[in-house]
Amino acid sequence: GGGTASSSSSSPASSTSSSPLLCDFGLYETRERMLLVGRTRDKARWRVARIAREETSNGALDAREDDVEYTEGQCAKLLRAIEDANATTGGCRLVARGCAVLGTIRFLNAHYLVVVTKRVALGRVCGHAVHKIAETKLVRLANATETARAYPLSTQGAQDAEERRRRRMLAWVDLSDGFFFSYTYPLTSTVQTNLCGDGGARRRRREGDANDEAGVKDFDGMFSWNAFISQPLRKALGDAAARKWLTPIVHGHFEQRRLSLLGRPVSVTLIARRSRHFAGTRYNRRGVDKRGDVANEVETEQIVDAGDDVLREGASEANCPYEAGSRSRSRSLRSLPSLSSATQLRGSIPLFWTQEASALTTRPEIVTRPNLDPLHDATAAHARKVRKRYGGGPVVMLSLVRSRERRPRESVLSRELDAALERVNSLDDAGERVACVRWDFKHHMRVAARRTTTRTTSASASGGGGGGDADGEEKENDDENDESESDLDAASNPTRRSSPEKEKEKAAPPVPVPAPVAVPAVVPGLTRLTHVAEGAIALTGVFALAPLAPLA
Repeated sequence: GGGTASSSSSSPASSTSSSPLLCDFGLYETRERMLLVGRTRDKARWRVARIAREETSNGALDAREDDVEYTEGQCAKLLRAIEDANATTGGCRLVARGCAVLGTIRFLNAHYLVVVTKRVALGRVCGHAVHKIAETKLVRLANATETARAYPLSTQGAQDAEERRRRRMLAWVDLSDGFFFSYTYPLTSTVQTNLCGDGGARRRRREGDANDEAGVKDFDGMFSWNAFISQPLRKALGDAAARKWLTPIVHGHFEQRRLSLLGRPVSVTLIARRSRHFAGTRYNRRGVDKRGDVANEVETEQIVDAGDDVLREGASEANCPYEAGSRSRSRSLRSLPSLSSATQLRGSIPLFWTQEASALTTRPEIVTRPNLDPLHDATAAHARKVRKRYGGGPVVMLSLVRSRERRPRESVLSRELDAALERVNSLDDAGERVACVRWDFKHHMRVAARRTTTRTTSASASGGGGGGDADGEEKENDDENDESESDLDAASNPTRRSSPEKEKEKAAPPVPVPAPVAVPAVVPGLTRLTHVAEGAIALTGVFALAPLAPLA
């Protein structure tokens, strides 16, 4: 088989404890084993993992990684030796190639390996490439002998049919829609978490060091969507070895734009990470669970990268999140990145409540369930998780539900949230009090819509009088500037004009007054959000472009 030919067929150049960054994979098949071959981008370092075609007695994978590291020629020689050793039983056949391995899935009859076969470049974060999953492949890996013993032969046909049905169901999950990953940068964490930790891990994450990637990949975080399917290989190979082969993926949105600010190139990146805990579709997932995870929790991070600033040698760098000298240009000058990040978190209201979806009701009724958590322990657990995740600072909730309604609907949730926060803040171990800021989004949109409609009506009426010029119309449309009294008087009292102007007005045909234009409420709301987003970009841009002043 594949295990007996390796020791005599090749002599590896070295046995190293470093962890290479594997980014290209090939899966080979023999009668007894599956061979997973991975290499680095420069094809200098090759690794081989062997997986048995039959699972163990307890239903786990039987896998191990070769202790040695191969060169390209040594790996080719090894595969030829395995091909010759298995010539009478089918040889060694290539069954799949891929650029990332996500994990394994076990149905009834077998374990399957999920392989990313095609990727698309999305951009870079802190110099690290980010890719989108374009195509995936499901490859049969090991037979489930435990299931074969549990089911009698008479039901084998029905079992095979159920296996095919479950594979078809898995095929409906489109991994090319919103899933992305990075080989060298931990996308599951924010910039602050990645760059403000211990010095060794910070240096590896910044420089993309291929010698040690064990501290970069996080499979247990709330934003790693292949945490469950990665467990079988992590248990079989060992957690440290499995990190070479597996890559965590994030579900959400990644977008990057490049622009120029005063002649300086700036990169603006938006990353939205969706939590894998208590996730689901709208109306099917609401509120919080007993562990303190809220439904449809999304972490949105905006990163502004303005390139590198030059810091002279001898300047203090104690407060800089980067370590000095990462990209040194000379002995007297050091290059430090100018980077800023703003992160916000959104999720369902941390209470026990539901909504029954119905095709006949566009606005399902809100049903609160205070009896499930009378002491609001889940709300307190959510506040503790948020505080721990983002460094122990104060937690501020921005509530977008209505607090006053003619017919109580959303206001019921607002009252329940008040009671929950009062209970959470009264606990001895609460630490910082949880603040709540209420902002009625729909009310602000209606007010903005009425103001916009009023301004449009006023501008139309003034334009119909025929007395104001272009400058006067601009002043009428501007809320911040005072309106010109002369233009308003001229529009409302034409008798104050000179006689030649009166004669011209009599001779000219009457100008029709246009009807007031009704502006939809959503337009000013979206415009307001656009201004807020632009302001956030400008604010973080100021921090990103601020010069580094040496400390005394």
